[in-house]
Amino acid sequence: MIVMGMLGHFLFVFQAWKIYTTESAQGVSLIGFLIAFMSLSSWFVYGLIIKDAVLIINNAFGLIVALICIYEIIIWS
Repeated sequence: MIVMGMLGHFLFVFQAWKIYTTESAQGVSLIGFLIAFMSLSSWFVYGLIIKDAVLIINNAFGLIVALICIYEIIIWS
């Protein structure tokens, strides 16, 4: 399940790579990534509360790459 969860978050990695290589965040929604970040944060905290390693690892990875995307969107908007 860890692998499947991380594969789902690779969408953020591909988006971050596209923004980085083109140095443009045109057409990318900052609000959408902020909502995704809030969702990931909620699942991460829930994983911590119930001590579920799969939720913690997957959502920690998702939070990191979502933060990278948010940073890039702010820098290159």
